[in-house]
Amino acid sequence: RVGGVLVLGSATPSLESMYAVEKGELTELTLRQRIEGRVMPEVRLVDLRQEFKARRFNVLSPVLKEEIAARLDRREQVILLLNRRGFATFILCRECGHVLKCPSCDVTLTYHRQPAVLRCHYCNYQTLPPDRCPHCRSPYLRYFGHGTQRLEEEITTAFPQARVARMDLDSTSRKGSHERIYRQLVRREIDILLGTQMVAKGLDLPNVTLVGIIAADAGLNLPDFRAAERTYQLLTQAAGRAGRGEKAGLVVIQTYNPEHYSIKAVAEGEEDRFYQQELLSREAAVYPPFTHLIRLVFSGPQQQGVMTVAHKLTALVQKAVEKLALPSTTIEIIGPQPAIIEKIKNQYRWHTLVKTKEL
Repeated sequence: RVGGVLVLGSATPSLESMYAVEKGELTELTLRQRIEGRVMPEVRLVDLRQEFKARRFNVLSPVLKEEIAARLDRREQVILLLNRRGFATFILCRECGHVLKCPSCDVTLTYHRQPAVLRCHYCNYQTLPPDRCPHCRSPYLRYFGHGTQRLEEEITTAFPQARVARMDLDSTSRKGSHERIYRQLVRREIDILLGTQMVAKGLDLPNVTLVGIIAADAGLNLPDFRAAERTYQLLTQAAGRAGRGEKAGLVVIQTYNPEHYSIKAVAEGEEDRFYQQELLSREAAVYPPFTHLIRLVFSGPQQQGVMTVAHKLTALVQKAVEKLALPSTTIEIIGPQPAIIEKIKNQYRWHTLVKTKEL
């Protein structure tokens, strides 16, 4: 032993860390204010349900569009977050309902306009966009969803004089791309930076006075018990990019769920309220930090073979647990069942979850 001290630093610590603080296992040291006492940005929610009722279907709400225009007039900078790559998230045939999917993965293909390809974001399979539906030969194909490429196009159309840059995996694949974009931002050669979660972290730009969250719900309804926590963390980190200099900042969050506790906590600056609500939800569902979670993943090229092995090995785990003669609430086995994405790179995937209060 060397008697060292481990310091964990984060603007959005994990729920497990906060729970450890409650139990006295970790000591919390809180920074109560920004450097030089600068105020936190104002956060404004835009209810997209009301936008829909008003028949306004643009990716930018009138509120966000007006605020962008105001910042451009004052020669201030803007960051826009949309955590989806590409131009359209999927293509649907309006005649037969067929959706274009990756042949190797159980996911839809994303349309990228530059260059014009359909791409799988899991195995990188690529193909040219078809003129007709491959299933029924209908020409009535519809492109759904917004990605960063489409947002870039709409921003450029709405603000033709603005200098716009995009930061996502597609635009930063070359070595040095991140550094080049950051230097341009520092030199104020970029007016509007848009991108995926890359734009939410680590950027310290005093002239950024507006952050716009295009779709705050993008990750909120994923089948993941950490979905609310990850949404809160991403929104908080993105909001922290605004108003880091002497000028006041504003954050505009577009959402279909303004009442959700993770989004309300960001809007109202109520970190403690979010953590307490999320702890209650985790405790009710018996998820970490109130239990340990072990995930067994079974994969292989033959679906039936994977299913068979998953059932056999899960049964062995169940027998081993029964031999321990522990109280029934100590260990819970869930599954086997198909993984959220059942096939990736031609490998079928099943999984079993083991919840245990003892390790």
